[in-house]
Amino acid sequence: MHNDLKILPDLVYPITQQQCNPLLESVVKLNLLDAGVTPIQQKGLALFFHIYDIFVKSSGKIDYRGKQGHARLVQDAMTFVGPGNPIGTRHGDLPAAHLALDFSDVQVRLRDAGMPLLPASVNDLLVMCADLCSYPQVTENRVGVLMDYIGKKPL
Repeated sequence: MHNDLKILPDLVYPITQQQCNPLLESVVKLNLLDAGVTPIQQKGLALFFHIYDIFVKSSGKIDYRGKQGHARLVQDAMTFVGPGNPIGTRHGDLPAAHLALDFSDVQVRLRDAGMPLLPASVNDLLVMCADLCSYPQVTENRVGVLMDYIGKKPL
């Protein structure tokens, strides 16, 4: 159908601007300007897609689908990092928790691939990514879109 979202093709290197066209077809169906999908609705859709990603990755063992599943997800999140948990209450700790999870995931992938691990020192890591920390927000967002696309497709 005309309003259907697209399954995106794999990127081919070198990356060209034309490869963004299939993504654009779905973007205009999910954005505020063309489709009227609000930021709150976009966040809800992101959680919804993550629910299915976890369902698939766990071979159906973790199932937060449907209204009852959504309620279990919220309850599990409250149990894990809810009120009374320092991660859930101190300013800046939830974003830091995402970084801690990302670091651990990358280290496990590097280890499993037989590649050298990143340093465990935050200062060393910050030195290694100093240029990335200097990007304007729009550049960071653009890089993030490309990294999400690459990270979700087989290479």
